[in-house]
Amino acid sequence: MEKPDYGAITACIGDNPKQQRWRDHPTWGRELLQFHAPDTRLYQGAYQGEDLVGCMIAHPDKIQIRGTVFNAAIIAITEVRTANRNQGIVTEMLTKLLNQSSQLKFEVVLAFLIADRGGTNILKRAGFQKIHKYGHAGKALDKEKMDKLMDLNPILRKIALKIIDSSIGETTPPYGVIREATDKDLDQIATLLNAETARLDIASVWTPDYLKRKMDWRYKIFVFEDRRTILGSIISYEEIATLGKDYFTSGLLKEMVFAGGVEEENKNIMMNFVLNHFKEKGIPSVSYPSPKNVMDVMKKTGFNVLPSDDRSVYIKPLCTAAQQVLETSEKFRLINVFLIC
Repeated sequence: MEKPDYGAITACIGDNPKQQRWRDHPTWGRELLQFHAPDTRLYQGAYQGEDLVGCMIAHPDKIQIRGTVFNAAIIAITEVRTANRNQGIVTEMLTKLLNQSSQLKFEVVLAFLIADRGGTNILKRAGFQKIHKYGHAGKALDKEKMDKLMDLNPILRKIALKIIDSSIGETTPPYGVIREATDKDLDQIATLLNAETARLDIASVWTPDYLKRKMDWRYKIFVFEDRRTILGSIISYEEIATLGKDYFTSGLLKEMVFAGGVEEENKNIMMNFVLNHFKEKGIPSVSYPSPKNVMDVMKKTGFNVLPSDDRSVYIKPLCTAAQQVLETSEKFRLINVFLIC
């Protein structure tokens, strides 16, 4: 798409009953795409006459795979209108996007599949390999409000009522301070995030400028500081969530990282501090794509993996160096690259 029509894009995505927030809140969708997926050369559309009936959108990122940094195109959104499915549209859009990504000198392409959404065979035929699976974890902050929202889904409600724990533990650390980040913290935060990236199998590469853009948009970044040293950071923002036909504002945690040697107690306290921030704003729940490297903290602060929300990560190399890294690597266990929405 040379000049994306964001109204048509959000309507196309929102045609999916599970993605109706895009149709009902098009301004939110447009702003999200313009921030996270600014390179419109990575947008592909399928048309029936002048009507957009399918779209595939990727966003640029730099990722590190076992110590080597690559320019990556990450396919975050793939939708085809219900009436136009099973016509080869996704295969055609994927072929064009891969060709475009190669021409733009991207070195790897990542794609995500949500449970029960299909598409596995399309990715495999295009040369993608599955490398990881992860789920979303959720934490209720207002049990009464979440209970009402779940009235429309008795099965989910029955499961959730067994596990919901809206309590929040200690929020004040025994030393140091937890606070919102400022511009002066960004160098230290980026260093901390990149140290974690180096430890993981696949993860994003961070810069202070990128963190600054997030803060200037909608993100809240929190830090755990002691004697002018940043020991931990949690990156969060608010988004539109749905249960049945009801919309509400939910908190979303995008990144959580701690320096080596930070006690488990203080990790939990920092998470509780952020949870309390959302609760004080009247936000009834928080979710987090749950990477294995921080699962202990999430479990101890009351998060539970959400049913039927598994996501699989697929990757395709576009250059020899990426191909060699993938061929020589053993099983990937710790991956921290996620969808934009």
